[in-house]
Amino acid sequence: MRNHRQAENLEVVHVGVVGDLPGGMAQVVSEYLAWDYEVCSVRGLRSTRGRRDFLSPITWVRSAFNIAITSRSAGKTVFIFHLSQGGAFIREGSLAFLARMLRIPVGIHLHGSNFVEFANRRPKLVRGILNQASTVFVLTDETGEKVKSLVDESVRVAKTRNGVSVPAAIVTKEQIVLFAGELSNRKGVDVLLDSWSQLGSVKEGWKLLLAGPDTMGIKTEDASIQVLGTVPHSAVKELQSRAAIAILPSRAEALPMFLLESMAHRCAVISTPVGQIESLLKDVGLVVTVGSDSALSEALSFLMEDSDARNNLGVLGQERILDEFSERIIAREMEHEWVRLSNEGCKENVA
Repeated sequence: MRNHRQAENLEVVHVGVVGDLPGGMAQVVSEYLAWDYEVCSVRGLRSTRGRRDFLSPITWVRSAFNIAITSRSAGKTVFIFHLSQGGAFIREGSLAFLARMLRIPVGIHLHGSNFVEFANRRPKLVRGILNQASTVFVLTDETGEKVKSLVDESVRVAKTRNGVSVPAAIVTKEQIVLFAGELSNRKGVDVLLDSWSQLGSVKEGWKLLLAGPDTMGIKTEDASIQVLGTVPHSAVKELQSRAAIAILPSRAEALPMFLLESMAHRCAVISTPVGQIESLLKDVGLVVTVGSDSALSEALSFLMEDSDARNNLGVLGQERILDEFSERIIAREMEHEWVRLSNEGCKENVA
């Protein structure tokens, strides 16, 4: 899985959840693999299909073999390991350890909303894995500060941003409110369902679509709610192209790809002030109090009843993506970081 331009100087291998799979991590990697770069060739190496993947041990062995083969090949290569928390620190973390032992430059890209909490519970494990990297990429200031408190001085901590491709054309929006992600309390789905029940006649003609693994066992007799279950990432993008409103009332996040992609598709967005979301949505979206079904219901009512407000926020949100999070911008930033990682790793190996 490569981008269209062949390598001129550097191959960058992204290790983690790779493919048309649910989850923000897979979406980030998919974006990287789809972009064009000036001097880098990019490919993905799947080490897991995600949570509860019973084939992970076999996939891990294949990944380890690929890393070992790469270490003996000619040319410059860096490996970027995508980790969140929990089992990823053992699975992808052990692969990072292997790459470091084989003297391949290693970068670790941290995802996940609960990293700091996990690091506080397992500091020795987290410290040991992060110190295998020359550079640790983080999405939030909170994560960055925690990483700096754990790693050696030789490890560089680089704050980065997720990026998305912006569709060339926008289709006619439908009366759809879209949520995509794990259907869980952490994502605020309980609050969303409570707020939806308060809308009364406002929701006539509207649909609430819930796309993602249902960990709550949602049962509802409300015909306006559709629980779609786990769907491919390509299907989520198709829904984003049609949805007028995207909603993510999470209790914890970093910089969610769902919001970035929804804004790129010109959805009006409602979310909560967690992680980097408040700064992302400043002046271009609605931010409501965490856990408040009444505030969420009020925001939904406003946008569902005011088409001009919806359209205006949709346009402003897409402009924010174009200006700060588009492929054109983030690809150049990440390519610079990967080249720097390669140069720093080479110096370290020579030393």
